[in-house]
Amino acid sequence: MRVWLRHGLACVLGFGLMATGRAAKAAPLYCADRGIRTLHVAMYPFIPNVGDAAWRIAQAFEAGCPGLSLKITLNPDYYGTHGVLTEQADVYEVDSIFAQDVAARHKAQPIPASLDHDLGESFPFAEAISRPQGVRLGVPHWLCTNFLFLRKDLGAPPDTRDALARWFRAKAPQDRLLLDLAGVENLGEIDVSVLLARWGSAPAALAHLNDPAAQADVTQALRTLLSAEVPDTGRDPRFDLATGLYARLMARKQGGAYVGYSESLYTVLDETANGCRPDACVTADDIAVARMPFGPSSAPVVGWADMFMIDAGARGRTLRDATAFVRFMMQPATFRMILVPTDGTPPRYLLPATKALYSDPAMLKAAPLYAQLAPIIATAQAPSAVGLEAALQHAAVGVDRALGRE
Repeated sequence: MRVWLRHGLACVLGFGLMATGRAAKAAPLYCADRGIRTLHVAMYPFIPNVGDAAWRIAQAFEAGCPGLSLKITLNPDYYGTHGVLTEQADVYEVDSIFAQDVAARHKAQPIPASLDHDLGESFPFAEAISRPQGVRLGVPHWLCTNFLFLRKDLGAPPDTRDALARWFRAKAPQDRLLLDLAGVENLGEIDVSVLLARWGSAPAALAHLNDPAAQADVTQALRTLLSAEVPDTGRDPRFDLATGLYARLMARKQGGAYVGYSESLYTVLDETANGCRPDACVTADDIAVARMPFGPSSAPVVGWADMFMIDAGARGRTLRDATAFVRFMMQPATFRMILVPTDGTPPRYLLPATKALYSDPAMLKAAPLYAQLAPIIATAQAPSAVGLEAALQHAAVGVDRALGRE
């Protein structure tokens, strides 16, 4: 899961979060052990309203684990020099871009068989990426890909890149596309998305990442998409730095569509609820979801997964608590607690890795767009390689230079 589309969506906390509340006697038990102890979880920090989510998780899990204090850390440098690969915790939530790095560093241990048997069915690409080097090291939690979100009044979009660009160019400027092509980090993901659409598989896409001819094709593809954008938005670095701006612009009908992760819908709906005059912004009923075509209509999409991994050194009670935590996080009730707030805020619209949740009545009632998101993420393929994060950024530097500025 890529940080550059997400880092403004959450309040990132750089310290341990300790929950102190205890639930009533009727709370379910998650841990078999007793006694005073701490479990340290390095949680993925870039989700909407992350502080609230972490607090709810800690409150609920501690209530079912007598004597346990859950320490949740949210590393703002998750993808940086002091990121998740250098952290020390009992449980890590790892972006799949680092899956092979974790395996190569022997940072995580195989998922206990007792936990593996308790998990619901996930999507094929998530299952595959959770087994770097053939060993089940991760439990997929959240999934993501770049979707095309658009206003329904624009009609059904074409399903190929070039046709989509022509379709948007024929529209009024305020009804065109919003796509961040200014940040080098974001360009890395778009780059591999174009390559996957061209070559048909994640391994083939990565094989062409350093191919000058393939990168020239990527540059031309992005120029085509730039021609479809709201004028002066796609390559302006100020738009890239203002995280969430594209979603808020579409909420205000200052763009007909934008490209982003599913959880960016939280930003759209938050803007509508809290930043607009009545009837001035789009509502959930006004939004359609489509696959974002970076090439032919039959091309797969790039998918990422955030996975729970258990530290290689966890043993005894710590291992049992870590296993209990992952099992707790993968329960349908926990997903509902995180995704469907009861305080009037919008649904977070993160993509759960468990297939059954996309037909869950409570989820669909609160967040009906899940029904449109599921078929698209089901087609995803996940790039995987040691050093993939650095490789994508290196390729993106060349594309950024070739594109120049608007």
